[in-house]
Amino acid sequence: MPLKDEASNLWAKWEASVVQAITSDIESLSLVLDLIRTGEAKARPELQRVTGLGRGMISERVNQLLRSAIVVEGDLGLSTGGRAARELQIDAGIGVILVAYSNLTHFHVGLADLTGKLLATRSQRSDFSAGPDQMFSIAENLWAEMVSELGLEAVPFWGIGVGIPAHSNFDAGTLIDSPSLPTSWNGHPIRETLSAKFNVPVWLE
Repeated sequence: MPLKDEASNLWAKWEASVVQAITSDIESLSLVLDLIRTGEAKARPELQRVTGLGRGMISERVNQLLRSAIVVEGDLGLSTGGRAARELQIDAGIGVILVAYSNLTHFHVGLADLTGKLLATRSQRSDFSAGPDQMFSIAENLWAEMVSELGLEAVPFWGIGVGIPAHSNFDAGTLIDSPSLPTSWNGHPIRETLSAKFNVPVWLE
């Protein structure tokens, strides 16, 4: 899975976790958030038309997202005959997502904004024989380099997405036995280790 896809997948999973944290009506809020993120609907009237939800429901969901700080109001949109509505957008710069993806030959790491857009990437040859601790130590150094180069030291990390060429136990956040990887990777607590170090949610695929 390419690094860009890893960032996009992480966004989708992170989006669901945000939704769960701020509302009991997950389905409608997730729908509204995703429409804003993709640009399919940028204003309240468009959200109402696309979703079929009532004006009051859309207003409630948008207000929840505004309070969460993930969505902000932008410029006035084009008028279609009545008063122009404010456009809504993801405040992509309020957080950074760390992503890492490896195939059997190269290890790729990157930084993404909250829309899943990659801001910077680094790649180097994979050496799984060095073990997971060494590999993720390299990832941490590369993440730190990119954060420094982009001047993002004050921007909080919101999540980490990791893709490794092996079967994973999603519930445990570990890798399952894979013939392509050394045994030191089997059962290693990747999610637990990274989550404890960075204090953010971690998704492993």
